[in-house]
Amino acid sequence: MGTNFTHKFFFAYFKFIFLFASFWLILLFFYFLFACFFLISHPHPFFCFWGNHYGRFFFSTLPSLIVSAALFL
Repeated sequence: MGTNFTHKFFFAYFKFIFLFASFWLILLFFYFLFACFFLISHPHPFFCFWGNHYGRFFFSTLPSLIVSAALFL
């Protein structure tokens, strides 16, 4: 009689869900890379009165990186 129709249906369904989810995960990954590049290129002026350039960069982007990581995890 061949393979079970229900098995083929669920296999195609989960394959579609996996492809759809992987597409959005890849899109979110590229968005995360763009957000990190934007944060590195344009540090927020928060805490810009502390320390040297590297300290200002670290303290200015740290809250933004924490929020970005929390949104993507």
